[in-house]
Amino acid sequence: MEDEWTIQADDPVPIGDQIAFRILYAIARGVYRPSDKLPTVRDIATRLRVNPNTVSKAYRDLERDGILVSRRGTGVFVHEDALKAATERRQALVVARFEGAVNEALDAGLDPDEIQTVVEQALLRAARARGKSTESVLKGDEHGR
Repeated sequence: MEDEWTIQADDPVPIGDQIAFRILYAIARGVYRPSDKLPTVRDIATRLRVNPNTVSKAYRDLERDGILVSRRGTGVFVHEDALKAATERRQALVVARFEGAVNEALDAGLDPDEIQTVVEQALLRAARARGKSTESVLKGDEHGR
């Protein structure tokens, strides 16, 4: 599994958005639960080698959206009601990225069967890279090892 605190410098998605997405994904997967304290802005900025303002903006955006809550003097925490919102946003973000990829595949002339084959191949490669059993991934067992 990828570290919750990684970003891709070559990704066209802005770094602040990548940080916010990683937090959302971590909450949706249960890595961070309601009331959990997140690492400090300074810690994340140092780990990712980014400007602390970038991390701070991601935290503020998620706070504005009701995912995080800042408590003066004690830090930033996962909001009590964050799980449902994080899960819904994760789904919407992933669907949007898939729709973009499917549109690109259709524009390239692939038919639906070819697109399905490409998606399955990508899923299998990703599963292997994460040390998961490819059989369990195709069957939908998210914990397959």
